[in-house]
Amino acid sequence: MFTISKNNDKTVNPQKPMIPIGIIANFLELSPKTLRFYEKNKLLIPAKTLKKRKLYSLNDLEKGKVIKYLSIELGVNIAGIKIIFCLLTQLRKTEPEKHIEYINKLVQESESS
Repeated sequence: MFTISKNNDKTVNPQKPMIPIGIIANFLELSPKTLRFYEKNKLLIPAKTLKKRKLYSLNDLEKGKVIKYLSIELGVNIAGIKIIFCLLTQLRKTEPEKHIEYINKLVQESESS
């Protein structure tokens, strides 16, 4: 999570859309066309102003970094990235202790085999 301190102890809301597509494209070293492709495939959806300007948040920037890593570095296709994000969302909703218990159970079963 980002918190950028300024005068009067104000912080930047990481969910607030405020960064135009060109700036995000520069940060991610991607073209605006690639970002529009991600938007079309519902991976990275910007907010739109009344004048239809696309704005991204700091959270969108972080998500864009993950998408870029998965697609370019690991070669994961769009469908795979969607599945990964879906799984991550589901994991956040469940209790981590249950995952640890399940993994320990799998380890015990594999050791006894």
